[in-house]
Amino acid sequence: NEHIKALMEAEQRLNTIMQDINRIITNPLQELYSAK
Repeated sequence: NEHIKALMEAEQRLNTIMQDINRIITNPLQELYSAK
């Protein structure tokens, strides 16, 4: 099933992007909180 495979690949790619965004957002926040 090519469609399902493509869907799963797209989902994995989206997951990776979300994790990257999460890291970019949380890292500066953690530094801000630890600086206080």
